[in-house]
Amino acid sequence: MQIQLSSSTLSRRPFTNGVLSWLVAASLTCLTANAQEPKTAAEIARCNPCVGLEASSAGAAAEIEALATEDTAQLFLYVPGSTAPESTYTGPFELVIDANIATPAPLTANANDLANELEQLSERLGRSSNAPRVRLRWTGGSPAESPADWNFLIKRTAVAVTGARPEAKLLVGFERPDAAELTALIEEDLAAYIDGIAFAMELIDAENTEQLKAFREALIAADPDSELVILGLATGADTTTALAGAARVAEVGGQIAIFDLGTPSLARAAPLGLWATEFAGDINFDPYSTPQGANAWSFVRGEDLALRVVVEKPTGAASVDLAFTDRSLTTPTLLTAGAEPQSLFGGRRARPGYRLDVQSADVSAAFLVALSRQGLGALEGVDSVEEQVDVADTRRMPVGEVLRRLQASEDAQSRRLENYAATNSMSLRFLLGGAQSLDTTFRGPYFVNADGGFDWAWEEFFVNGVRWRRKAIPEIPLIQPEKAAAQPVDINFTKDYSYQLRGTAVVEGRDTWVVDFSPRIKPEEGRTLYKGTVWVDRELYVRVRSNAIQLGLVGDVISNEETTTYTPLTVNGAAAPWSRDAFILGTRVKGQQLFSILSGTTLVEREVELTDIQINPVDFEQRRQAILDSESTMVRDTAKGLRYLATDKSGERVVKEEFDKSRLFLVGGVFYDDSQDFPLPLAGINYFNFDWRGTGTQVNLFFAGPLLLANIADPSLFGSRWEAGVDAFGLAIAGEDQVFRDNLEVREEAVKALRPNIDFNLGRPIGQFFKVGLQYSIGFNNFSTADDTAPEFVLPEDHIDHQVQVTADYNRKGFSVRLSGSENRRGDWTPWGLPGNTDFNQDQENYQRYGASIRKIWHLPKFTKFGAQLEYAGGDNLDRFSKYDFGFFSDVTIRGYSSGIVKAEEVTAAHLSYGFNLGDVFRVDLVGDAALATDLASRFEDELLAGIGLNGTVMGPWGTVVNFDIGFPIAGPADGFTAFIAFLKLFNR
Repeated sequence: MQIQLSSSTLSRRPFTNGVLSWLVAASLTCLTANAQEPKTAAEIARCNPCVGLEASSAGAAAEIEALATEDTAQLFLYVPGSTAPESTYTGPFELVIDANIATPAPLTANANDLANELEQLSERLGRSSNAPRVRLRWTGGSPAESPADWNFLIKRTAVAVTGARPEAKLLVGFERPDAAELTALIEEDLAAYIDGIAFAMELIDAENTEQLKAFREALIAADPDSELVILGLATGADTTTALAGAARVAEVGGQIAIFDLGTPSLARAAPLGLWATEFAGDINFDPYSTPQGANAWSFVRGEDLALRVVVEKPTGAASVDLAFTDRSLTTPTLLTAGAEPQSLFGGRRARPGYRLDVQSADVSAAFLVALSRQGLGALEGVDSVEEQVDVADTRRMPVGEVLRRLQASEDAQSRRLENYAATNSMSLRFLLGGAQSLDTTFRGPYFVNADGGFDWAWEEFFVNGVRWRRKAIPEIPLIQPEKAAAQPVDINFTKDYSYQLRGTAVVEGRDTWVVDFSPRIKPEEGRTLYKGTVWVDRELYVRVRSNAIQLGLVGDVISNEETTTYTPLTVNGAAAPWSRDAFILGTRVKGQQLFSILSGTTLVEREVELTDIQINPVDFEQRRQAILDSESTMVRDTAKGLRYLATDKSGERVVKEEFDKSRLFLVGGVFYDDSQDFPLPLAGINYFNFDWRGTGTQVNLFFAGPLLLANIADPSLFGSRWEAGVDAFGLAIAGEDQVFRDNLEVREEAVKALRPNIDFNLGRPIGQFFKVGLQYSIGFNNFSTADDTAPEFVLPEDHIDHQVQVTADYNRKGFSVRLSGSENRRGDWTPWGLPGNTDFNQDQENYQRYGASIRKIWHLPKFTKFGAQLEYAGGDNLDRFSKYDFGFFSDVTIRGYSSGIVKAEEVTAAHLSYGFNLGDVFRVDLVGDAALATDLASRFEDELLAGIGLNGTVMGPWGTVVNFDIGFPIAGPADGFTAFIAFLKLFNR
């Protein structure tokens, strides 16, 4: 900020140092208080300091309410004790009440007692006729002995106070003005939760003035808007001494002075009324105008620069001789409570300034004198000074204040929100190859308790939008991220998060603060935390949207990100305007989770939507119990995450702390393409275990007649984020490898091949969405002649193929990007082919392959979706047996193309899919594949290869899921069709 005073302004009139100092101080005060959000009239201080009195009850103030008139500033009433009946007070005084929290330490072990006390405090505040200041005192513990509990208590009480009455303020009770103790609190990020400090002090004198000034400076450094409130100031028999007491409070920078008048009466409280009247408006303590000759304090009024001087009468002196340095002073007037102003005639100008003699017999122990300044109305300098004030910067709202108001609004809602019931629909979308996904949806009654925990029944289950027809919904392994140690924005005993106010944004049509949060320290194993953003409504201070990314995950879950959208609702769940009367609930959650499954990265998009919401229904427990008594598959939110609710022998639902992480499937089907002599039957089993023998190791065995697939993987190698695994693949039926040249099939060069392989995998996530992998593969290549192979055709030597491949995957917001590259070396690579074959090259014993792809699926209402994928594949030194082909299970899929028919050295391909449902009984996906293929040996140069397919899902008998995929080529040299039909039967174990 900048304060600019022009030289021409200063030369217009010889202002005294006192006036200039006041102007600069006033300007600085205005600039410091200038924030992005203007203060309301109730927030602007109208006195300096404000005064009040202590009474045993609010009713005791009734006879002195005549002090509070329209001409006075704020007058305060302090009612000590935690059970005072302040809720019945409807008078004009501003209240200061006590919140004496008796819950003992540790608060974690006595959380219910604390919640009850804060609930009672909130009810008291809700009944109060005005927004009081609440002095927090912890009678049940010691801040010095239990600092973490004390810090937590301050935050929780501040939130309860603001939630019950947004205009109320929290004053933290101190035993003494200890600046070091205050600094220790501020270092705990408590500044935004503390509106002021209050402590009791009978007298302010020379011994504690400097201590109080140092304390106030520390308070200003922490938060310039914080108040310093001093209670219990004594007056004695002559209550005019309260004038001097209030002046001393102003000198040390206090905002509110509360006096103990003994038995309150109108006569004894009259000096407080005088102070409130004369010190209303723009008036500030000015030490530069203070006279010599007695203990005195000067205050300058902004509107006319007139003075109000508080003087203590010296003991035994016949008169009080006051000496001012300002010669412009004039018209001294004695101001007395309950009497007309009395002109003083002892004033005179002297060479060094202005002198005033006051007879001691005419004044009380402390008295108030008003003085004007001669001819000040004709001065232009004051206006000129004000015109030159330049605000170079403004203070934006502290992020701590945004958080406190947010926490307060949520605390207030929690006191209204006992529970709610809804229908919960959760969709899990597993990204498969190409532009397709496997979608599962669970739907059913959802019951949320007051503490946020829930029970959820699965009454409907959909696979790709097709309804599960059997009565019981199978229990699937619950792979889920561990619960975070602390939620952002919540009030905790530990400082888990740091917050930063990024700015503002319009979200969901609301003007919001944008607050970023991140862990203060690196999350450790077993203590995951979040980083992300919360958008807070600038009017209501409620959440509009939040985005959170979980950090510190190990094991199956690589990353977890969720975005929650909040909606204002009526008690019946209908949409409501944004207001404090509405219930603000998170009704939509969108996110993605990355799982490490068998050394691969599985992307799962997750969407949750709550509908049919009913808030605080009277039959909540009856409806919930009816679901518990049913046979529906149910889960419960526990401290360890979701757990199944099983029915015990007595018929009661109990939490299954441990659930079976293995599953057995019956698999059957048939596959056909032109590379096979006959349709390939598949009939067998698939066994999958997420936690084999309790070691965290993943095991999968798929055996279906001629096909064998086995995997074993450790997603958290030695407890780290590294993952390792081994895969084995074998097909007992040889596939035919064919040759196309000039768009004609060359049958005499056909070869049959068996290619089982073993892969050794090592991978590691980097950050939350990126993963690198290293794979070493050993391929066993066995060649034999086909039916039409020419007798003179020399088969390739059976050999072992070594491959080292590096992959990099990035998955975010539903987009999946992969880069890959491999170095390959053949063993025993000898000439092959017809005599004079020019395709063989000994240098092709070693070859390289590389590729890139990006894909995304857009999910639309009613299980409709659209998917797209772009990919590129290329290489160096590729030959017939290392090039890319285009079969259903090949490197690049083109619907209708058989494996091993068409080969290419370089491919750019696109895949599209559009899926929809026919009712809830039949799923249809229309699939299109197209590629530009280049291969010199086949004389292809950007040859268009294309095919279309029809993919469908339907529920079969005996609880089976039936899936089929039929493809037809529409461009390129291929003909015929491909067909794959499979059924899957899950066995509950």
